Amino acid sequence: MLFRSGVQGNTNVISVIDIATNVVTGHITGDNTYPLYEPTAMAITSDGTMGYVCNYGQGTQPSVDVAKIDLMTNTIIDSISIGTSYGSTDIYLNSTNDYLYVLNDNDQTNGGGSITVIRTSDKSLVTTVTGFYGPYNFAANPAGTTLYVANYGNNNGNTVSVVDISTPTLPVITKTITFSYSPLGVVVNGQGTYVYVISEKNINNNNDYQGYLQVIDTATNTLMSVMFQVANVALGMVCSQDGNYGYISNNNSSGSITVIGLSFFTFTGQACKTENVFLTQKDLVNRINWQVFGSPLPVGYAIYSDEALTKKIATIQRATDLFYYDH
Repeated sequence: MLFRSGVQGNTNVISVIDIATNVVTGHITGDNTYPLYEPTAMAITSDGTMGYVCNYGQGTQPSVDVAKIDLMTNTIIDSISIGTSYGSTDIYLNSTNDYLYVLNDNDQTNGGGSITVIRTSDKSLVTTVTGFYGPYNFAANPAGTTLYVANYGNNNGNTVSVVDISTPTLPVITKTITFSYSPLGVVVNGQGTYVYVISEKNINNNNDYQGYLQVIDTATNTLMSVMFQVANVALGMVCSQDGNYGYISNNNSSGSITVIGLSFFTFTGQACKTENVFLTQKDLVNRINWQVFGSPLPVGYAIYSDEALTKKIATIQRATDLFYYDH
């Protein structure tokens, strides 16, 4: 089963989807005892029997609780107050089901965004870590020892915070990685080697945006030089289990999904001066040829004449011979 949280019309619901048939089979709604206020994300126990849902809520509500759901009956059976009036954007449950981490977008400008740690056995609030700026979502590495938080907010936004949760009750921000644009989403590949960050740039200070994908090397928690454009507004991304492909959801009229290859390849090549016929005369030109090692291989190659990769001079398909004459 797949569970999708959100608002449909004026009703706050969680949709239950049968992934074998891609059919919505039911809805989970709150009531006066256990309300839902703009549910944003769900964390599911390792045995698949229980789910915890965080709510974004509204500032006029006295508090926003984490709802506990029995997934065998699809009913809300309990709630946990986290002591914030609004703004829970994401939730993570550790692999032993002992602790919940709730991401709260309390304040976009002054570092008031926080992570609330909850002990599930007694619903107690263990600690709260602040210092996040408009945190949009987060992702954990496969070992469950590190969280990567996308800070979209103003002021000191445009960053990803690295949070050590190896001691579940004492999360610590160990590093802040600066990005050129505003991070919207983060995902860690299944091998735990790379973090993929979706960010967006506001073009001309209006409602036009350009999305970008960048990569963090988890061995050093440093930003790699890889950056390329994706959809105008890319909302999120998931990785295939083998780490070879990424699937990006696009917030556009087509409702499309962009599929990208994530593998890193080894290129070996050389350039040599050779004679070639260009138009009606013979010229001495550079012949560039290369070999590629990796799997799966790229479907094509772009050749640029400048280091900044702004002046494309050729596109070569994988099925052709891998060489190019640079006149």
